[in-house]
Amino acid sequence: MTKIILKKGREESLLRFHPWVFSGAIAQIVGEPAEGDIVGVFASDGSFLAYGHYQIGSIAVRVLSFNGENPTKPDFFRNMLSKALRLRIGEPIVIQNKPPTFILNKPPTVIRDLIQFLLRILFQDPLRTAIA
Repeated sequence: MTKIILKKGREESLLRFHPWVFSGAIAQIVGEPAEGDIVGVFASDGSFLAYGHYQIGSIAVRVLSFNGENPTKPDFFRNMLSKALRLRIGEPIVIQNKPPTFILNKPPTVIRDLIQFLLRILFQDPLRTAIA
């Protein structure tokens, strides 16, 4: 995996969870990333800061994970969506032999529809989907 090493002192924004790395903050690129490649971002002292996807331009890296979760793992995005939904709508109420039900605090219709769509994706049975 390509390493993006920042200039000394430029890690401060990432330590405050800012989701971008600007091209001017980069001291060295170890490897030859293509647009969209997943890269590791490191401070000048070599300490790990984040994973993100590389892009040529003023915003060189858009952070995907600050906590070390590797975005190349198969369940990364599913886990991130699941965590985001739990933060916003609470834990599911599971009734035996029925899909999970979530209590929504009267969100706008567009948001409600988006959440319901994401829930269908998150909790679908991949084998049943492949057969159908």
